[in-house]
Amino acid sequence: NNTQFAFHELLSLCIVLLLLFMYTSGAISVFLLCAVLPGKLGIPAALVFFAHDPLLVFFCCGFAGISGSIVFTYLSSLIVKTVQAVRSKSQKGIYIRTYLRWVIKTKTRFGLLGLSLVNPLVLSIPLGTLIAKKFYKNNFKIITYMSVSVIAWTLVYFLVFKFTNHLLDTLLRT
Repeated sequence: NNTQFAFHELLSLCIVLLLLFMYTSGAISVFLLCAVLPGKLGIPAALVFFAHDPLLVFFCCGFAGISGSIVFTYLSSLIVKTVQAVRSKSQKGIYIRTYLRWVIKTKTRFGLLGLSLVNPLVLSIPLGTLIAKKFYKNNFKIITYMSVSVIAWTLVYFLVFKFTNHLLDTLLRT
């Protein structure tokens, strides 16, 4: 318990220091985009804003994804508990929209690992953690899988962007 508490304090301190750095450099919006929508807006915005600096892009998107995973996992816990309390009073079933059926299929076929790999690219971190929290109760496992997934997708985005940029530069020079 004490080591877990110390880890959370250290992580909170790192996030606060990173937020102070990003606020002073004007990149708070990039950080928030990476925390909520990393695959669709956050990582591309970080690549453009930080002028292709790999270390800044990786740290910004990594810390934002991890902090977004932590915050939205605990918020999702509250939302799931509230929905279950309201639902137990009404005793009505939940209607699953057809466009979210593939999420259930992904969860059934591949588990939390598949859901976390799809999350940053297709879904958003808040929606992905809400779905993961609905099916899985272990917060540490959800946070770990989501964080590793965001870091992996950041690395993939950066490598693809760097490769295509290098390819375009060589094609334009010839």
